[in-house]
Amino acid sequence: MSTSVSPTVSVLQHMLPAKVRFADHAVRPLEFNGVVPLSRLPRLRELMQTDAIDTLPPVAAQLRTEHAKDGGVQLSGRVQCCLSLRCERCLQPLDWPFDLELALRLVRSEADERRLLDHCEPLLLDDDWLPLHRLIEDEILLALPMAPAHSAESCPPLGINR
Repeated sequence: MSTSVSPTVSVLQHMLPAKVRFADHAVRPLEFNGVVPLSRLPRLRELMQTDAIDTLPPVAAQLRTEHAKDGGVQLSGRVQCCLSLRCERCLQPLDWPFDLELALRLVRSEADERRLLDHCEPLLLDDDWLPLHRLIEDEILLALPMAPAHSAESCPPLGINR
């Protein structure tokens, strides 16, 4: 994928499907380039510090599958977005950009998942479905900082009554 995706991608771009049946595409590689509105990611939506969630840029994603050397299937790509989180210092909104690289091994059974766990990051397909929205949301949630905060200079000094 030669083009880069900006977190300020137009909503007019192709919206990614919530899930894709993997068996329909197992022979040839899949490629997805598109967006997911934050309104379609309920766990992320709960963390947002804005009522105007529809005004925020959508999550942009570039995902592709390819056959691994051992015959399995690798899902790789990039997810980009900017979330409005709450600063843990000043409790004010904080824009937090994400630019995540993904590299997951698609597996169809828990046995394969356990077998590959030491060698790669497996992703268990849900009854042969690849859940794109849930995958994107999971990866962003895993990358969230434990305590998001502005730089120390950007927040009011401690002890000031907020």
